[in-house]
Amino acid sequence: MFALLLTAAAVFAAPFAPQDAEAKERDLRDEYKKGIARSDPQTRADAVNAYGFATRDLADDEGASKLVARQLKIALGDDEMEVVAAAIVALSWGRHVDTTLDGMEDVIDDLRNTAAKYATRPGDENRAVFQEAARLYENACVVVGRHTSDAAVDILVDQLRTLKPGTGEGRLAEVLVGPLSTALLELGSYEAVELVVKTTNVFGGEALSDDDEGNNFTRTARIIHDALIVYSEKIGKLGPPWSDRYDNDWRDWFKEVRGDLERKLGKLEEPIGPPDYVDPDERMRADQPKPGERERP
Repeated sequence: MFALLLTAAAVFAAPFAPQDAEAKERDLRDEYKKGIARSDPQTRADAVNAYGFATRDLADDEGASKLVARQLKIALGDDEMEVVAAAIVALSWGRHVDTTLDGMEDVIDDLRNTAAKYATRPGDENRAVFQEAARLYENACVVVGRHTSDAAVDILVDQLRTLKPGTGEGRLAEVLVGPLSTALLELGSYEAVELVVKTTNVFGGEALSDDDEGNNFTRTARIIHDALIVYSEKIGKLGPPWSDRYDNDWRDWFKEVRGDLERKLGKLEEPIGPPDYVDPDERMRADQPKPGERERP
């Protein structure tokens, strides 16, 4: 999904990019500032897309400068989702690492707050806001998860650690736990994997039964379990099958693999490259088992 957003954003970039192929960053920035000052949200989003794509073609890696990243970070604080979406894509790779992660930490907090606000509100419009906030939250988590560093782990650990049942966040937990678990497992440090495994305990045991408010976190638990299965296959140490004691089984699994995990990832100095393109039609063919399921005989 996230790779497709990169393609979609390109559609909006061309009409707003300066015509001079040798345009300097300052010229691009001036055009960008004019665009994001407009009242129309789509015009602002188009300006972000244009500046984002045009700066990738600047000489001497100028597009990876702190200045460019700071300009794009401004758009993460926009009130309109389409502008925020464009900024996440523009910062998704090839940008100054510290500035990008600072921006993603802020926008992840903002999107979680928005999702929490609209999670239980009735009506199609409120539901649409919730879904869009959750989608952008996932995209931002993907970006953080590709920045292999302790700083990235810290951002996601803080988010997952505070996601708990019994706090009025039932629907929110179900939607956010997948992106957080997947991104942390992509980073793959000891702390990241340990927290995902510990989270099985948070959404296990009594949380798998209906409580007085009608909450049942079995679906949330299955999302965590499936993310761990994918990761366990990736490292060649397949995890346990699903059961109502899955949390105990995953803790036993972690004891076996923890010695192979990196304690520290260090600081990432260089900007990351573009994500690999994944054909959505090939991501899960009909004849492939889903995570945690056995192959057909």
